[in-house]
Amino acid sequence: MFSEDGYISVPKETVAGGDDGDSSSSAAENPELTDKDQLIRELELELAQTKLALVESECKNQDLIHQLNATVIEAQSSKNTWFQKTLSSIKEVTNKAKESSSSSLSMSSSNSITMTKDGVSNRRDN
Repeated sequence: MFSEDGYISVPKETVAGGDDGDSSSSAAENPELTDKDQLIRELELELAQTKLALVESECKNQDLIHQLNATVIEAQSSKNTWFQKTLSSIKEVTNKAKESSSSSLSMSSSNSITMTKDGVSNRRDN
């Protein structure tokens, strides 16, 4: 079927007796050639499907990379806005609550000392 050079060798009867060089007439005469042609077509179809799947997966991958990059950029830009503001406002409220509770404690302790002194001084007066 193949020559030593690697080319397909067609039997001389097919070339000499062929009508139009139609593949159906040569296929009827050589079923092995028909089987090989069928196998080649199937392999070409499988290769085309594999290439198509590869291109589709590369496109999908590229879309996902673009989405990821957009999300990262958005996260970095919003990171400095609402999240930081929220954290800083929580810190401020916590600090104000600590300051007000410590100042109220110091005021109440100074009042109780004063009252105690007054109470002691009142007792001395009595």
